[in-house]
Amino acid sequence: MKETETLQSAKKQCCISKLKVFLLALSFAYLAKGMAGSYSKSMITQIERRFNIPASLVGVIDASFEIGNLLVIAFVSYFGAKLHRPRIITTGCCIMGLGCCIMGLPHFLMGRYQYEKAVYSSNSSSSSMSLCIANQNQSFIPLEEISPECIKETKSRMWLYVLLGNILRGIGETPIAPLGLSYVDDFAKTENSPFYIGCVQTVAIIGPLFGSLLAAFCAKLHVDIGSINLDFLPCLQRLSLNSVYVLFLCITVLQFNAFVGLITFMPKYIETQYGKSASEAIFLLGVYNLPVICIGYFLGGLFMKRFKVTILQAAYIGLCTSLIEYLIYFLAFALVCKKSEVAGLTVSYTGHEQVSYLDAFKSDCNLNCTCPTNTWDPVCGDNGITYITACLAGCESSIKAGQNTVFKNCSCLLETSATLYRNASAVPGQCQREENCDTMLHYHLILSLLCCLIYSFGGIPGYMVLIRSLKPEEKSLGVGVHFLIARAFAGIPSPISYGAIIDTTCLKWGTTRCGTPGACRMYDADAYRLVFLGVTAALRAMSYIPCAFIIIILKRRHVQEKNKTSMNDGMEMQNEEQENNSVDKDNVQQMDSLHMQSQSNL
Repeated sequence: MKETETLQSAKKQCCISKLKVFLLALSFAYLAKGMAGSYSKSMITQIERRFNIPASLVGVIDASFEIGNLLVIAFVSYFGAKLHRPRIITTGCCIMGLGCCIMGLPHFLMGRYQYEKAVYSSNSSSSSMSLCIANQNQSFIPLEEISPECIKETKSRMWLYVLLGNILRGIGETPIAPLGLSYVDDFAKTENSPFYIGCVQTVAIIGPLFGSLLAAFCAKLHVDIGSINLDFLPCLQRLSLNSVYVLFLCITVLQFNAFVGLITFMPKYIETQYGKSASEAIFLLGVYNLPVICIGYFLGGLFMKRFKVTILQAAYIGLCTSLIEYLIYFLAFALVCKKSEVAGLTVSYTGHEQVSYLDAFKSDCNLNCTCPTNTWDPVCGDNGITYITACLAGCESSIKAGQNTVFKNCSCLLETSATLYRNASAVPGQCQREENCDTMLHYHLILSLLCCLIYSFGGIPGYMVLIRSLKPEEKSLGVGVHFLIARAFAGIPSPISYGAIIDTTCLKWGTTRCGTPGACRMYDADAYRLVFLGVTAALRAMSYIPCAFIIIILKRRHVQEKNKTSMNDGMEMQNEEQENNSVDKDNVQQMDSLHMQSQSNL
């Protein structure tokens, strides 16, 4: 007997140790996929500029990850649960690594990056300096004389490698979440499962943190540096009849559409609104947000374990935290700083705000200059206004001051203040934003930190509503279908639609060397803020409708279970009373019989 108990305890300890080893390996898998996902999303601006493509096409590249995931997630989620889940996860990690390698191939296969500048030819020489030259001997290269080789070169399809790699990365990441989380929930104790899942999700946040830090560092670098089972359909039908599960899918689609678009284009939002570089925006978002999300997930899982929260209580927690964070989110609309002053775009050449954003690149100060208007090579004038090119600023000469270039005798600067800027000059690059922008950026980051902490705290309780609404035999398929729906209806369309919406706020499009439209160089900051934050707020507002129905359904189930329990208790008490009454009757009958026998004997 003792030997049997010893063997059972030994098996139990072995099983627990294996589960912890699996948790460790799963955490590393989440770490790797988090780094890859965060890094690729942080490189949105770099991909846009490197391949000279619009934001809508960048959104397609970003959504290709979800396409890869969509291709296999249904099969992996269902059939993977019937096979060796850890081995399938290992295979997926290998495919994910291969995809990441393919995404990096364009750096080694493409030529050196060529910056967009104004190029002209003259009788004696050619130059890329976009100065104001009064005579008309200078001739710009017309589009009709562009050679087919030029078009073939600039319309490079190297971004297809990034697209293919991202698809493979999506295929490889597919088994990690549905198979990993269902495996943990199947083999862990009921009270430990939320804590374990919370720990895995916490470690998963560290991956995006390192990925963002790596992306922030790389953004500073120069572009060039050296048989089918018959129970599948019935199981799928049972899932479709699970009202809580279907409503949770609706919430996921709406919330994911909002958050995928928000996360994908938030670095660009920081750049546009607060005048920060891509490197600074990525770094700030990673340093401020990701550690707080990590803490929120951990505290949410710990809270579920400590207080043994029921599914109804978990739904209340998820809804309340999301609503609180949603109301705080609206403060972001008020965090505005003065937009960049760009002559011909946001202000006139006299320094007054434009009535409309129609192209008004020409002015009296540069009419005598032969200047292209489809070029983006900005210079910052001494008057604090940015000009699209030195030529459009009316600069007639340039001098070298060490490694820096200074443009002199810029006639358009004289229109703003003829006395102060008599010998006006300009330097390459856009003018710095006012100090108020740094203050507003700090407020924005603090607001973002608070929102991330509150929302992530309710993330684990909300996710456990999904898990606990499924039967044990439905968990793997249910979680897999959840990820499938999220990627098909949120992960894919969200970055594409957000990219197309953001493109509508562009004020100045860049051009390739052959004159075809390239990436956007200047956005309307006010329009960007309104459509970017407004679309997100609208999607999240709609998600609270199915949330309310879930609360109502769970509350009814709770009342029914409570009534059933009280009825069972009443039935048990009634049975006990009947048994006691029958025993009493038997005792009375026995006493009467004994009394009758005693009288007969007498």
